[in-house]
Amino acid sequence: MGIKGGGGQTIHPVLFAQVLEGHAYRLQHPWVGVVNRSQQDINKNVDMIAARRRERDYFAQSPDYGHLASRMGSEYLGKLLSKVLYHTIIFSFWLALILKCALCILHLFDLIEDSLHFQSSS
Repeated sequence: MGIKGGGGQTIHPVLFAQVLEGHAYRLQHPWVGVVNRSQQDINKNVDMIAARRRERDYFAQSPDYGHLASRMGSEYLGKLLSKVLYHTIIFSFWLALILKCALCILHLFDLIEDSLHFQSSS
């Protein structure tokens, strides 16, 4: 996951080939390795439970990724994306709520000011 050129926060995959080609990415969130399902697994209708179990086993037994196994795989990626989505929704909700409250307060001030002008002119 990374930041696109415009500076806005986005979530997009960084392919291993891009890393090998020397592309640099400033990451907003940690990178997460996943094992893609093979076409053979898809054709054989290997269920996702078995595929995720093999993915977990791969990362756990890998000498390169074993120390990162708890932060690797499709399940971890799903949890991470859910957390990002949750925080984005909460932030948007609070921002909208604060804006709505500010507009209501400004409207109340306008009503009070109009009321004071009406009373002073009577």
